[in-house]
Order: sequence, then C-alpha cells, then structure tokens
Amino acid sequence: SLHDRVTGLPNRRAIERDTEALKDSSFVGLGIGIKRFGLIMGSLGHVLGDALLCQVGERLLAVVTRRGGTVYRLDGLSFGVLFKGNSESLGLDALLLELSEVIAPSFQIAQQQLTVTLSIGAAEYPKHGRTPADVARAIQFASHRAREQAGTCAVVFSEDLMSRQHERLQLPVQLHHGQLDDVGAGSLDRCVGSGPQLLGLHATAAGHLQVDLEGILAQQPAQAI
Repeated sequence: SLHDRVTGLPNRRAIERDTEALKDSSFVGLGIGIKRFGLIMGSLGHVLGDALLCQVGERLLAVVTRRGGTVYRLDGLSFGVLFKGNSESLGLDALLLELSEVIAPSFQIAQQQLTVTLSIGAAEYPKHGRTPADVARAIQFASHRAREQAGTCAVVFSEDLMSRQHERLQLPVQLHHGQLDDVGAGSLDRCVGSGPQLLGLHATAAGHLQVDLEGILAQQPAQAI
C-alpha cells in the first residue's frame, strides 16, 4: 500500500517513489516531527493520539496543497513534504513561517486542549546532495538540529550548518586542550529570525555529506513542546 491507514496520507513508500521520479529535476523536501509525541501518546492513548495525528496532518495539508506540494506520513511522529522546483521559486522562508503559524492554535482532542510544536528540517535536490537519498539524510540532519531548539523550529540544511555541527562535536576536545576562545564559543549555535526559529537559511553552494552522520542522525526523544 502507498497510503497510511491512520491519516489516509501517502506513506514512506510513496515519497521514496516520488523522489526517485524527480531525480532528473529539482525538488524541496521537508521532514516534520511532532515534539514529545511519545509523551502525548502516553497521555492520550492510541485512539486519541491518532486523532491528533489526523488533525496535524490536515493543517499541514491545507498549507502544502495550496502551494502545490504533497504531504506524507512517514512514521509514528513524522511527516514528509515534497515540492517540485527549488527553494527560491517555492518561497521556502515564507512557507516555513506559514507552517509554524498554522500549527500554533491549540487542538481540541476529546475534552482536552493541546498545543503542539514541530521540528522542521528542509533541504533541496540537487543543491544539497547528489542523490535523493543524500537529500533525505540532509533533511534528517536539519530535523535533528530543529529538535534541539525550544518551540516550533525550522532548520534549512547548509554547509555552514554542517560546519557548526563539526565545531560542536569538537568542543570537548577543544576545551580539554584549551583551544576555544570567546569568539568560537559564541558561534557554535545560532538561531536567526523571529517567531519560528530559522537556522541556516542562507545555504551555501551544493555540498555532499562527507562525515559519518550515523550518530548525529540517530533518533532521540523529541524536546519540549
């Protein structure tokens, strides 16, 4: 099957098929996760948790389809989004802002009012990878960084973002050897923008993932709502 049984949205198999079909053109992909979804499901139970997933999917769908894209349900807490074209023609910054705004109002689930926050990672093919699989890893990397920030946060992949991650990974070694100055400490992590937090919006020239992202991209519990 190419559709998710809970939300009715296209599933992971569908997005893999669709990205492969676009490998001779360009596309923008988003990975969207619900923060602290495990705690939410533990509180609501699976039936109401599924109802929340459907409502989140409907809000995302309203924004994405209006811009000509497709929303996919990837797994328990994650959605994928696919747009043909590049980030400039799409108006990626405005899209990310719109997604953060549409998710902000509380959800009515049974007798409960719930506020949900999202982690959003974005990358572009072929700007950020030679293959659709490379871009999928770039999206995962950006999504991981978005989960580290408070509230709804959107992170666009860039080589600069990778450089900052490398600096973060080198921090314990630098501290041990006394190599970190004040400027380096201040540049390890920045959020740019207001409202939704946007990291790495000014992506540099196309790059390829040259480091082992296995540990970096490992799924971790989502951060605070």
